[in-house]
Amino acid sequence: MTRFERSVQLPASVDDAFAWHTRRGAFDRMLPPWVNGRVIERYDRLENGARLVFEVKQGPMPIRWVALHEDVQPPNGFVDVQEKGPLSSWRHQHLFEAAGDDRSRLVDRIDYRLPFGPFGALAVAGRVRSELDRMFAYRHRTLREDLATYAATRDLPRQRVAVTGSTGLIGKSLVAMLRTQGHEVLRIVRRPPATDDEVGWDESELLAPERLGALDAWIDLAGENIASGSWTDAKKEKIQDSRAGRVGRLVDAIERQLETPPRVWLGASAIGRYGDTGEQVVDDDGALGEGFLADVVRDWEAAHGEAKRFAERVVLLRTGVVLSPAGGALPKLLMPGVGPLMVPGDGRQLVSWIGTDDVAAAYLTALLDETFDGAYNLTAPGPVTMSTLVDALSRVVRRPVLAKVPETAIKVGLGEMARETVLASTGAAPRRLLDAGYQFRHETLDDTLRHALGRLER
Repeated sequence: MTRFERSVQLPASVDDAFAWHTRRGAFDRMLPPWVNGRVIERYDRLENGARLVFEVKQGPMPIRWVALHEDVQPPNGFVDVQEKGPLSSWRHQHLFEAAGDDRSRLVDRIDYRLPFGPFGALAVAGRVRSELDRMFAYRHRTLREDLATYAATRDLPRQRVAVTGSTGLIGKSLVAMLRTQGHEVLRIVRRPPATDDEVGWDESELLAPERLGALDAWIDLAGENIASGSWTDAKKEKIQDSRAGRVGRLVDAIERQLETPPRVWLGASAIGRYGDTGEQVVDDDGALGEGFLADVVRDWEAAHGEAKRFAERVVLLRTGVVLSPAGGALPKLLMPGVGPLMVPGDGRQLVSWIGTDDVAAAYLTALLDETFDGAYNLTAPGPVTMSTLVDALSRVVRRPVLAKVPETAIKVGLGEMARETVLASTGAAPRRLLDAGYQFRHETLDDTLRHALGRLER
């Protein structure tokens, strides 16, 4: 039997720290983005006998883990044990200790036994220990920052929020953050509802007003992926309709069908609105650019604006390049997973980036802060060149940069999409976000990449 133990000081009382772990979404917030995993079955309450079933993909083979909770003693701690999984045994104690006024300490103590006896220990012991170090460094930092956010907003009313696009990269992170902060989330899905938190809507049926009830806010994150497949005429029509067209139909349905429509509307947008800005960095008042994406975002934002027919506040979040190994641009830059990295194009194009946690935290801030209204650039304070981004990635993952991929080769492969995405230079600064007092969790590029990839330095 091997013991792994790590502790973290938390900016919250024992009661608040324990309560955070009992809320739906806690496991999702703790699951590192570099782990390709998904929850298959979750419990409604953290109590003795509660089970959590999740699946992790290691290469082509999915590994299923069934965790059984026992010895639940609010607010002092709880235990989860492996009922079924890849290890011979696993017992994880979550112990909460008071550490002063509104301060506590969490001790994660894990006793585990590797499979295949001494041969298993020789083969993978070091790798398992290293992965636990990575995972708990990520978990503890995320927990500490989330509890600091809760402490700063605990006196504000908890919100009842509907979310469209909850299964995307941003949606998953945001829904989990909202729930662990104590807000109620209803996920709008395009299939028959499978769980009690889902409401189905395929754009041709009613919105199930009896299920939605009175809403405080609606967060719309849905839209066709612009970076998958070639931009054929059919694909471009789908991109456009999934944004402006769908939002228009959604706003109409809400206005017609809900007796108590949401008073706050948060709509996803994109810095593609500014087109190619060259070497110039624009703020939230930047002029509309040229190109297909600029036109799409123009119509998309206009459709969001129609929510003013019922909402007191309409906030548009113009998101930049989200850096996460779970999706978006980062996995493409890291391909093929080993060996040297490549710089797309000449490397001089500006990349306006942001970390996933800051995207979710900014949406939460816009939801709760009544002063937020209108359009905001959702990017980190410092745009960088593509070469700078790849060089930073090289330092973090310790893979050399080999060469630059010629623009002509990228254009041949991706066509118009390449010119407006990977090769476009779009510099956007978050002036309004900073003026509103938002404090970024991860301000620097290196820190954002290290947190997202589990490469935090001791």
